[in-house]
Amino acid sequence: MSAAVQAKLGRRNAFLQPVQGSTAVLIRVTDGSADGFLIGWVEQHRDPYRRRSHVWTAHWRQAADKPGYWDGLIDAPYSEGTEWAGEELIDRALELVLSMAAFGDVLATRERATGRYETYTATIHEERARWLGSLDLPKGITRLGRDKVRLTNMAVAYFRGAPQRSPYVDANNMFYFDQWEDPYPLTREPRPPRAAEPVAGGAALPIPPYDSDLDPGMLPRDYQQIMETVRRVPGAITAEEVCGELGLDTVPAAVEAMLSKLNLLAERGWLRKTPTGDLFRPS
Repeated sequence: MSAAVQAKLGRRNAFLQPVQGSTAVLIRVTDGSADGFLIGWVEQHRDPYRRRSHVWTAHWRQAADKPGYWDGLIDAPYSEGTEWAGEELIDRALELVLSMAAFGDVLATRERATGRYETYTATIHEERARWLGSLDLPKGITRLGRDKVRLTNMAVAYFRGAPQRSPYVDANNMFYFDQWEDPYPLTREPRPPRAAEPVAGGAALPIPPYDSDLDPGMLPRDYQQIMETVRRVPGAITAEEVCGELGLDTVPAAVEAMLSKLNLLAERGWLRKTPTGDLFRPS
């Protein structure tokens, strides 16, 4: 195997596992489990068209276009192999698996299980920023300006598991859009203390009363994300829908915590409640 393929495996947090007593080699990605997650395999066999010759066939996980992919881990099929006889070199077969396999649902499910909420920013070409900002899926992408975007850790997880033929994020937090252009670095944002929680010196970080001259950027990070989401979505929005847009769990406890934050923003004038009391819109 060439150094170039080894580097590509490393960028995807992938590793190889030969199968004893077989010519098959499994490709797995690190997902927090002991054995890793199978995203595909390559296998050597006789070339059906050329006697005394062998080829490698590639098999990859087909998930990105399957129902439920954007909602969590799904039971996805693996391809039966290439339409042609196969590749003469194992490197070509391995690259094909990396190019085609989708496993974003696997990494997003693992990320959701950690309970973390993190955000990343990237300064990229304006056209790339516009495209990302227009995506409905994955959720958790916000365009901050002409050439800047913010992504939640859930959105980044889906890009980490995207096929290499499409935009993807590698293990070094580099965002690749095209093999012919340089990648863009993702920068993890520091998380300020939450509102009304103790900070250094025993003080609390307040939510100030709304004023049209105030920039939502001065709010604590969690509340900035909420304001961006409520303003982006047309019409009124529920606490559960805000959780979904931010890539958070929608279990009752998480929705209740989000509702408390929305109510606080409403009390301070940043949001308005509908008469029912469970829908919110910007002031």
